[in-house]
Amino acid sequence: MTAIWVERARAVADAMARVRDAESWHPPEPELLDTVGKILLRLAARTDLFPAGHFPPGTALDGGMYRLSEDPDLRFALYVSSEMPGFKSKVHDHTTWAVIAGIQGCEHNDIYARTDDGSKAGWGTLQPDGGMDVTAGKVCRLGHRAFHAIAITGTGQAIHLHLYGRSLEHLPERVYCESPSGGALRPITSDLAITAPMIPADEFAIFKRSGVSFEVLKVAADGSTAKPRSGADTVILDGAEGPCRIAALRLMHAGVRNLSILAS
Repeated sequence: MTAIWVERARAVADAMARVRDAESWHPPEPELLDTVGKILLRLAARTDLFPAGHFPPGTALDGGMYRLSEDPDLRFALYVSSEMPGFKSKVHDHTTWAVIAGIQGCEHNDIYARTDDGSKAGWGTLQPDGGMDVTAGKVCRLGHRAFHAIAITGTGQAIHLHLYGRSLEHLPERVYCESPSGGALRPITSDLAITAPMIPADEFAIFKRSGVSFEVLKVAADGSTAKPRSGADTVILDGAEGPCRIAALRLMHAGVRNLSILAS
């Protein structure tokens, strides 16, 4: 039996290899986003790889973000976004391209175009540029200059794939505004609290009997761990959530592609 965590890591690695290949040809951004959207939709269609228990939703104010892949040079950052109805974001940009694909639930996207020339620091004007409900089988593509705001609607947990041209944690020029028509543009400085997928304790007990090679690493308060042994299909982090987030990012940049955190 192949564990979900192992199969998910393989599927993600394959999808990201296809994304890198598509980008290596340096196509115009709209063409790249069209190709990336198709790749991400194929991955999102594997709903069996994204059970809700592995991606607990965030709060109404702070959505849950789970890192699945990120290159050592900080490009091509893939996350699972997990939120409940009531979550809303402010109007914001990314300063890199973004593609969102639905797994379950509904993420409504309002999209805006910036209409000023950027000559006034900290100020901008926006106008509506479309919108859509991103549900299972749907994809939203955003160019690097686009602004958008999301709202989770419906009745249940919403789980979506979010892929960005660069890590969300390394986009220092990102801004948000209070009004959909623009106005004061404020830097996005909050801690995004991006983490790794969870392994519920009851599933871990079954997983241990699956025959899959894995290693559990204890995580210290500063996020340090022992060096994982080579050949393990899965690395599972055991410790407090904050230090585990630090350890997960460090290990991913070191080449570990299948990371999860043991839920307490």
